[in-house]
Amino acid sequence: MDTPRPRSAFWRRNTIWPILSGSLIGLLLIGYYVFSLDIVSYAAWTALVLLVLTLAPNNLFKLFPTFAPELMNRLTRYRRDFGISTGLIILLHVDFALLIYGGVNLLAPTSHTISNYFSFSWSREILPAWLSLFVIILMLLTSNLYAQQKLKTGWKLLHSFIWFITPLLLTHSLLASSLYRADPSSQALLAFGFLILLALVGGLIYGRRHQYSWISIRPVSWVLIAGIISLIYVFATLPR
Repeated sequence: MDTPRPRSAFWRRNTIWPILSGSLIGLLLIGYYVFSLDIVSYAAWTALVLLVLTLAPNNLFKLFPTFAPELMNRLTRYRRDFGISTGLIILLHVDFALLIYGGVNLLAPTSHTISNYFSFSWSREILPAWLSLFVIILMLLTSNLYAQQKLKTGWKLLHSFIWFITPLLLTHSLLASSLYRADPSSQALLAFGFLILLALVGGLIYGRRHQYSWISIRPVSWVLIAGIISLIYVFATLPR
């Protein structure tokens, strides 16, 4: 059998995520401009579903190897496509959140753009999202074989930070939705809580099988550290 040419391998790795993310972004834009849907909220929910599809199958398979193994393996195979699409949908969410709630139009800046940006970005509800966004952008930029080969073991460490930012995203979701939509976001709490629980239980069980090595319990460590930081942040920034 002939060895696949590098170009064909490149297209095989980069076919699904452009179609998936492009279709979802197109639907969200149509919903906003044609049907006046809340694109900020819908983009957040879309990103949440994609994030669950990115993280859950592989960890569920580690926890329950006999539970739908074919389905879990198939979903895990597309984890990179789900992850990249998650990041792109989050960028769309950020862009329209800045426009709608922050009065910041990045495509048509005015004299008030910078002041509006800082007053919006440094608010209690939005600040946790910026650290998460920084990590997400780094992961997007390194979601390729070139970065994986250059960073080596550092690549896995960087991408494991998705577990660190998950509690921060939960904090942002709950605070922002309570402020802008008068909604406690119980659904978001349940969804992110599921991911956090999955990281904790999965890390402990998987870690026990591997003598609790750092790599095996890294998701648990990131979740616990970020969870503690999030709790301190929420209570330290309560209105006086």
